[in-house]
Amino acid sequence: MWRTELDGPTHHEALLWRDCAVVRTEKTVYALSTQDGSVYHQWHWPNNSLWSLEMRGDQLFLVMRQAEIPGQPIHPQAEFVGLIDDTEVYRSTYPPHITPNLKYESRNGLLYEAARQGLGIVDPGSGHRLFAVYDFQRYGRYDLHADYTSLPTIIDNTMFLLNELGTIYALKHPQ
Repeated sequence: MWRTELDGPTHHEALLWRDCAVVRTEKTVYALSTQDGSVYHQWHWPNNSLWSLEMRGDQLFLVMRQAEIPGQPIHPQAEFVGLIDDTEVYRSTYPPHITPNLKYESRNGLLYEAARQGLGIVDPGSGHRLFAVYDFQRYGRYDLHADYTSLPTIIDNTMFLLNELGTIYALKHPQ
């Protein structure tokens, strides 16, 4: 049907936005026409590496971190950015070495950040973190290991999380 060359490799899923397929490479996000593959819009960050991309309606959510410079020490500092079209509506910085993956859950309207130290739950409209589940011990009876927490699956009022040890947890969703 069509083929479009991008500025680098990508292996992430395409997201649908305004009748466009949205894809990302290391430094660019493209909105491609689903009809002919033409570039409807693109966002480019030459000094950053894109880590995660999610969307809700006209809003794009990105996690990007400083690009690595060959021969220089690695000090990854990631940022969370919310965009509507070309307008940045918020930006916040993560602690060093925290670079989460993002997931928007349309059933409850929340954005989830799965990071090395746990899970964040974000209001996508404001970018404010509503809950940070870094110390899973607060749930009481669980002896949880928070490293490399998966993005959650939400069913009703329950969050299902996996960790790097191969354990799955069913937790009550914070209110």
